[in-house]
Amino acid sequence: MKPLLKLNDFYQKSTVYDSVRKLRELFKNSPNRLFYSETEKVIDASSKILDIGCGIGFYSVQTARQLKKGRVFCLDKRVDKLKKLEVRARKAGVDNKIAIVEDTFPTNEFQEFGFDFIYGTYVLHEFKDHAGFIEEVKNRLKPGGTVAMLDHRGGTPKGRHIARHHGEGYKVLSTKEVIVLFDDFKNKRVFQKKDYYLIVAEKQ
Repeated sequence: MKPLLKLNDFYQKSTVYDSVRKLRELFKNSPNRLFYSETEKVIDASSKILDIGCGIGFYSVQTARQLKKGRVFCLDKRVDKLKKLEVRARKAGVDNKIAIVEDTFPTNEFQEFGFDFIYGTYVLHEFKDHAGFIEEVKNRLKPGGTVAMLDHRGGTPKGRHIARHHGEGYKVLSTKEVIVLFDDFKNKRVFQKKDYYLIVAEKQ
């Protein structure tokens, strides 16, 4: 009589095990996981934070959960997205930690400065003047404040697709090009994955 298949062998031979393994690998390499693991190091309970191009608040709400006395200023020009953010924040119980700002960036209307942390997720490629964008971010940060930019990486299939979609004048930057933009910042941490990058840096 053949011995019964060991439970561990069964899992390793099963399609369920294979699916779980793939999901674990996908989560391990997730840009969201990388973003949260790196940015939570610079956020404290009273941080003043700016989320540029917040959309429906996927990152805003999660960031607000880390705050007690702090606040996340969520800036976007799309009213429909901001309305969804408002609902998400209320359901998550963090609406008192979020300030919704209907505006573009850079802007002269939104007069808030001295941020501890400013971030943008998949927004840098939406701007033609990348250097001007980063300069405005620097102006809004307090000395020693932190900036984080997560975006698609130029030169990859995803990056080329987005560049074609946006048309003339827009460019999806490579990791090297992004690093150059942050020359004036200190303590840079740069992460490059298959089709995206994350850079975290501090204002001098």
